[in-house]
Amino acid sequence: MITAVGPVLTLRHPEPRDAAALFRHASDPLISRWFSWRYESEEDPKRWIASRPAAREAGEWLEWVVEHPEHGVVGMTGLSEPNLRDRRTVMGSWLGQAVWGTGVNVESKALLTRMAFEHCGFERVGAYASIENPRSQRALEKLGWQREGTLRAYHRHGDLARDVHLYSLLRDEWADGPLAQIEARVEGAPPAAFAAG
Repeated sequence: MITAVGPVLTLRHPEPRDAAALFRHASDPLISRWFSWRYESEEDPKRWIASRPAAREAGEWLEWVVEHPEHGVVGMTGLSEPNLRDRRTVMGSWLGQAVWGTGVNVESKALLTRMAFEHCGFERVGAYASIENPRSQRALEKLGWQREGTLRAYHRHGDLARDVHLYSLLRDEWADGPLAQIEARVEGAPPAAFAAG
């Protein structure tokens, strides 16, 4: 288990007590419109949380809730698609509307990338952004991610296959950029499936 604490936020692995907050935020249509999945009830995030230890060990996902001292759990962030030989992974995240434009996105990505580069040993962190989501695209670009191209019909949303832009942030770019300037205390170690070096 690996966690991170920043100036304001904590990234920790999801626990059963987080189900209500995750359901509330993920049920917001302005957020869920970008998801390829839907929560139908609070039982869905409870089942999802229970499945996370196996997903971590299998190398499917390494995920954290984004916890704010005033607002509680405000979203999720995580790593997937680890390739240890090539030292690369992909990040994903979503945040509740209450913290949009407050700096939570910047700090949560700072904590996540510090864990990915310094503690997991990755050299590249990719990201996907829907071509229909300019807000997400701008947020990634502002923090140093480089757009590399477009993956056509890449993410399924129900019966639709949506195009996404592919982004990347390299370790050297991160070290010289704004995210590395945000202090973080990281505790623990990543599971073997996410330990690239």
